[in-house]
Amino acid sequence: MSNGLKVKKRNGSIESLDLDKMHLMVEESCRNLAGVSASQVEMQSGIQFYDGITTAEIQEILIRSASDLIDLDHPNYQFVAARLLLFSLRKSLYGGIDYNPHLYEHILTCVNKEIYDEQILVKYSKEDIDKAKAKFEEETAKVPFAVQVKEKFGGLRFYVHAATDKHYNYISFAESMSYRTCEECGAPGKTYTDGWHKTLCDIHAEMDGREQEYDDEDE
Repeated sequence: MSNGLKVKKRNGSIESLDLDKMHLMVEESCRNLAGVSASQVEMQSGIQFYDGITTAEIQEILIRSASDLIDLDHPNYQFVAARLLLFSLRKSLYGGIDYNPHLYEHILTCVNKEIYDEQILVKYSKEDIDKAKAKFEEETAKVPFAVQVKEKFGGLRFYVHAATDKHYNYISFAESMSYRTCEECGAPGKTYTDGWHKTLCDIHAEMDGREQEYDDEDE
C-alpha cells in the first residue's frame, strides 16, 4: 500500500511507500509487551506522509510517538521506543532490521570501508574471531537483565533473566516495599481497591476517593 507516494531510504534509493512494512515494524516493537498497542503508536504519531519523505524521518516520528505514550499506567512504551530506536540503528549500520552478520563478516566489511584498521585481520584469524565471538556469547548469557517491569495489584513486578539469589532478594524487598509506598508521592502508604488496586498515602487516597483497603485474604 503506497498511495503513489515515494520514500527516500537511508542508502539514497527511492522506492514506493510501503505502509505494511511500517505496520510490521511497529508490531514487532510491541511484541510480548503488556499494556501497549501498535495501532496506538501509529495513531499517536500523526505522520503526515508526503512524496519524498525519508524512512529515517518516519522512524524518528514513531520513536517520539512511543516515548510520548510512556506514563505510570503504560510504562512498557519505554521498551517500544527503545526497540524502535535499535531498529533505526540496525538499519543505519546494516541496511535492515533483520540482517545479523557474523562477527568476522562485520569486521571484514568495516575493514573494506576503512572504518577498521586492516591490521586487525593480520593479527587475528577467522578462527580467533570465531572463538572470541563464542566466548562473548557465553559470557553475555550470564549477565542479568530486566525482562519486564510492571505494576500489578497496586505493587511492583520485576522480572529478570539470569539473576542470582542476591538479585532476587533485592527484587523481593523492592516489591514488598512497593505495597507500603505511595505511588504518587513516595510517602508511607497502603493498598486500596475499588476494583483497581492502588497503593497510596492517606492524603492521596482521600484525593482519589479511596476508602476500602485491599486485603488479599479476601481474594
